[in-house]
Amino acid sequence: MFDVYLAYNYLLQNSVKAPAAEAVTATLTVPLKYHHNISQQGTFFRNLRNIGVTVDHSAFPQKAATSPQPPSGDAATARIDEPEEDSGIQWYTVPNYQDAEEGDSTWTVKGKDQAGVDRAVKQIEDAIKQAERATSVGFLILPDRSSFPRELM
Repeated sequence: MFDVYLAYNYLLQNSVKAPAAEAVTATLTVPLKYHHNISQQGTFFRNLRNIGVTVDHSAFPQKAATSPQPPSGDAATARIDEPEEDSGIQWYTVPNYQDAEEGDSTWTVKGKDQAGVDRAVKQIEDAIKQAERATSVGFLILPDRSSFPRELM
């Protein structure tokens, strides 16, 4: 009977896995108005998972991301039969993040090792800087597509 106990004890000890190492974490504060720009419809977070890192958010924007719209009016209905000096091509810039939600979200970056977390934090910080620089959106409004020669398309 004692031999059975020893064999069972041996099997249990060898089948129990060591506890998982504690995850390494870091936190960042990200403005909600940049969330959609940074996340790129989830692609950004999928790329972080490829380096062994996940991100938890304390808050998400309540409003859906909407792109700025070009000014309405005559510009949107450019015509090909306009005088030669006016080609119908118009360029507009619209301020970005006009109706964006204010506030911040805390992003908690979790990974298995410090190197992966540091790399992810750097990528998030770079993405925030890039989103801050995107102050305007440009719209190029062209005449009807059928008016262009095929080589230009």
